[in-house]
Amino acid sequence: MAGNVLRSLCGLLGALVTLRFLPAPWRGAGFLAVGIVLGLAAFVFHVSRAASYLSDDPETCANCHVMGPQYLTWQH
Repeated sequence: MAGNVLRSLCGLLGALVTLRFLPAPWRGAGFLAVGIVLGLAAFVFHVSRAASYLSDDPETCANCHVMGPQYLTWQH
């Protein structure tokens, strides 16, 4: 039972990664579209400094809130 479920999940994951659900002539465009979306997501993640929101650093608040003078006086 568990082996069949695992085999099915691996088959589904393989179909998603290789885009087997698309007709063969469309797979290149599919990979290009996936690459563009992933690239844009990585760019937005980097530009917005999204990783900083995973920390407890007080500097994170200064990413969004207008609090420059308050942060500078608190920092020293």
